[in-house]
Amino acid sequence: MFKVQQNIVQKTKPSGWTLIELLVVMSIISMLTAMLLPSLNRAREQAKRIDCSSNLRQLTFAWYAYTVDNDGRLCSPDTNWNDGLFTTNRHHWVADGPDIPDNGIGGTEIAIKNGVLWPYTKTADLYKCKSDWTDLLRSYSLSNTMGGYDCKCGNMTTPFLNYAQISRSPERMVFIGAHSSKGWIVDGFWPISDIDPEVAGWAAPSSNNITIRHSDGCNLSFADNHCEYWKWTDPRTVEFAKRQISADEASSYNTDLQRMLELLKGPLD
Repeated sequence: MFKVQQNIVQKTKPSGWTLIELLVVMSIISMLTAMLLPSLNRAREQAKRIDCSSNLRQLTFAWYAYTVDNDGRLCSPDTNWNDGLFTTNRHHWVADGPDIPDNGIGGTEIAIKNGVLWPYTKTADLYKCKSDWTDLLRSYSLSNTMGGYDCKCGNMTTPFLNYAQISRSPERMVFIGAHSSKGWIVDGFWPISDIDPEVAGWAAPSSNNITIRHSDGCNLSFADNHCEYWKWTDPRTVEFAKRQISADEASSYNTDLQRMLELLKGPLD
């Protein structure tokens, strides 16, 4: 009897991925990435907004500490330290100097360190928002109402000069995120073109104006050292901040403008 040996050949599935399988997986990954990317961007921006709020809180604490060491006197929100029209005392929170083309100090770290708040801050990082995409070293402005220029025009321009004068401190703005298309943010924050609340409008200074760094909004601090995030409620405010429409087009019946007017009221309200 003869035994026949049968060679049984077992067919196995080739190892690895086929082209179709790879394309399917890549498509799924792309879809998931597209779905998650907006959430990741929002989370990243929220983290920057929180960091910005921390900067403002520390700057406001430094601002308050200066008043304690100076018998309650508020530092000047002006940055033009040699301008005798605005003040005769050099107690500016930053000292950029005159807004002229050949100024080598304006917009530099020297200007920040020459300001009266530097002994209380000791780090230039506090002056810069991480959402500020410009090359400016400073992203914040100090309200003109806090120790600024007084044109003797009524409660919309009369500043507080001493901390003890500040009424309703939780409602009085100190610092705010601002924008400048020049080499630095110039002067105190005053984005209003008219002092009469009935006809007030946005002003459009290229060197110190409202910003929309944080999802069409901004951070600001108050005299009681709390901070808030304000999202602009009128779409025209966003368009104005982007320079897509004029100040006149953005001003009429603008709720954001009316809120800003309340923040800038002085001691006569």
